[in-house]
Amino acid sequence: MTAGHVVTTRAVSGSNDQVSLVAARTLTVIARRAAPVTVKISAPDPLPGPVSNGQTAGTATYYADGQKLGSVSLLVKIQAVSPSPSASP
Repeated sequence: MTAGHVVTTRAVSGSNDQVSLVAARTLTVIARRAAPVTVKISAPDPLPGPVSNGQTAGTATYYADGQKLGSVSLLVKIQAVSPSPSASP
């Protein structure tokens, strides 16, 4: 998991917005090759609004074979919406 990687998305209460929750830092873990890695997301859904870019919104905790491998904070990443091209006459 690298810093800035999108882990999940969440709605924002009071709006129609969806925001990405990204890893705050790189997380490197060692697990058995055959062990499935699972992730538990701890973040409200929807997020209480308003939210701002870079705001801490929760955590992602990684497990393999029932053992905690590590966790990382999740930060809000608001995607800029590009204006749609105008039709030329």
